[in-house]
Amino acid sequence: MFYDKTKFEKIGSLTNTGSTDLVFVFPQRAHVKRVVLIATTAASAKATITVKKNGTSVGSFKNPTTVSAKGVIYADVGNVDADGTTSAIDSSFVVEGGDTFVDFAVGDYLTLTPGNTASSGVYDAFIEY
Repeated sequence: MFYDKTKFEKIGSLTNTGSTDLVFVFPQRAHVKRVVLIATTAASAKATITVKKNGTSVGSFKNPTTVSAKGVIYADVGNVDADGTTSAIDSSFVVEGGDTFVDFAVGDYLTLTPGNTASSGVYDAFIEY
């Protein structure tokens, strides 16, 4: 029997506009694997999303140009995805990249900074740890 300690935590809402960062302060230690975005409003503009730990970039990824409402994007936290290539699987998108975990201590904070000025796409943001 396998014991899976994987957990998901909703960290807030993220908009593609680039005007507002999403910041999450960790209440406990976490070994974070990926960011999961679930579209609540369809997106029609690609955005580069920078992932930061305590204000320092640990990776970035691009969401797909078109994501329908309820579409899901999985992106490894420590990934640097320069070309924005994604693999579509059952209406979900997996951002191509490496397997990188990032450790967060109590009080550390994760920031998601969207880099697109188009007001297209709103996501519920989760972390997998």
